[in-house]
Amino acid sequence: MEETVPILLIIEDKTLVLYLKAIIAKAYPEAVIYVSVDGWDGWEIIVNNKPKLIISDLNIPGMNGIQICKKLREVNEFKETYFIILTAIIEKAQRSLALQEGADDFINKPFVEEELKTKLGIAFRVIDLQSRMSGDSQLLNDIAEQLQQDIKDFQELAFKFCQSRFPASVEMLRRVAETSKWIAKSFGDIEEDEIDDIETAALLSYTGKIFLPDTMLKTSVLVDGVPANNLMYQVPVFAHEILSSARILKQAAKILYHVHENFDGTGIPEHIKSWQIPIASRIIRVALDYEELRTFRKIPAQTIIEKMHTESKRLYDHRVVILIEQYIASRGGIEGSIKERAIMLNEMQDGMNLTRDVYTNSGIKIVSSGAVLNASLIDKIVAHNSSDPILGMLFVRD
Repeated sequence: MEETVPILLIIEDKTLVLYLKAIIAKAYPEAVIYVSVDGWDGWEIIVNNKPKLIISDLNIPGMNGIQICKKLREVNEFKETYFIILTAIIEKAQRSLALQEGADDFINKPFVEEELKTKLGIAFRVIDLQSRMSGDSQLLNDIAEQLQQDIKDFQELAFKFCQSRFPASVEMLRRVAETSKWIAKSFGDIEEDEIDDIETAALLSYTGKIFLPDTMLKTSVLVDGVPANNLMYQVPVFAHEILSSARILKQAAKILYHVHENFDGTGIPEHIKSWQIPIASRIIRVALDYEELRTFRKIPAQTIIEKMHTESKRLYDHRVVILIEQYIASRGGIEGSIKERAIMLNEMQDGMNLTRDVYTNSGIKIVSSGAVLNASLIDKIVAHNSSDPILGMLFVRD
């Protein structure tokens, strides 16, 4: 073994300690040997020096060998520490208990030198393997972190490329990404990797408009669910072709390809409908339409939300509309709305007045706005949540 290996001997018998030290030093000169004659003192050495191998007598003052082993296995940092207990052949019951508490091996007393060397050889091979695996694991972690950073850098580069073409829309696209990410998380069953893809796709959602003339850059691809002009039919196709050329953007390409599908199947480019449209695409569609109407047409938030509710199931997934309304309301973005605040399920109390309908993830309305919470209604909401989770948050009068 190349690296220094700390070893701890927890043994009272000084003659036995000298014997073991001599054998270990001869076979493994790179080992650093610590010695303790007491269980509690031995534990202090373990904490401070983190030995890779511990050889402990079964019966010692303070904690005995089995108690030390049990305590060792309760600490995550020491779960792989190789632990050998010295026992007399007659101590069969203690051996069974020691195995249950995580001992790796036993060495019989009185010693047979060849057996001792063999068992120490096994221990060192295990320690060496663990060290190699740990090194490989760290290398893999470092590579993964670097790859993740490279991906982020590439995504930022792609976004900056779009930024050069749509400088006036940069902040709007960042808001689309932030909103889309929040909505995705609120569903509760969308994986973290997919949420990252949603954020990336949202930031790059104007990629397909790069080829449009300057006069059309602020024109929505769809107006009331219909392509604004013939050129808009090519926007999702171009987005897919451009982004899918980079492997790390293939998921974003798939998402943007279907962003302009309508919920009833009348959208572009493939006229798919309802749950055939990827949930990521449905989320970005709502967030993008909202921001375009606010930014370019200066329509008030409340008016947009009302229109989106009206168009739910024709253009939009109505659950996403519910969630974007929650998102905007939680940030005080709906003008003229009543004073309300968002709460979690565990914050429900008798007497609270609900200001918004309560829906489940499957889209079922279980409580109407204006309802006053009581024990029965709280139990009903909690019961629904266990089988069909509540969509987003609850809102109550402030």
